[in-house]
Amino acid sequence: MRAPWKGDPVERARNRARQRVLQKKQDDEQARNRERQEREQAERDARQERQQDD
Repeated sequence: MRAPWKGDPVERARNRARQRVLQKKQDDEQARNRERQEREQAERDARQERQQDD
């Protein structure tokens, strides 16, 4: 007899898989946001450099 509080192993495996997928989505999104922010910062820096050159 399995311990009832442990739940169904199949269900737990599904939950782990779902968590992994969600985590990967979040990680991908964070990476995209970080890249975008770095790009925007670089563009701002470049604009400031050009203004100072004038």
